[in-house]
Amino acid sequence: MDFFFRIVLNFTAFIILIQIFIGLLLMFLHFFSLFKNEVEFVEIFKQKKIRFKLIEHPIMMILGFLFFILFYKELYKNQHQKITYKVLFLFFLSVLAFIIRFPFNLI
Repeated sequence: MDFFFRIVLNFTAFIILIQIFIGLLLMFLHFFSLFKNEVEFVEIFKQKKIRFKLIEHPIMMILGFLFFILFYKELYKNQHQKITYKVLFLFFLSVLAFIIRFPFNLI
């Protein structure tokens, strides 16, 4: 069971990391297209959809990934691999960060 659990956590961390890189690439491409059309930062902050895509969503996904990595490190720091309250808190914080800014309207 421990081996399977470790594989699932490693796979999850790897997939999240790939999604972060793809998201950052798409975010920078979108930023460059906005700057090419001479859109100012104030206009980005005023429009809810663009602000969500370029600022709120990427920041929360990166924070969720960082909380997941902290959870992962804290889980395997212990020799006995006990699940403590700190580990549970970090896990639920990472899940909450992912759920808060997930674009559910695309489903």
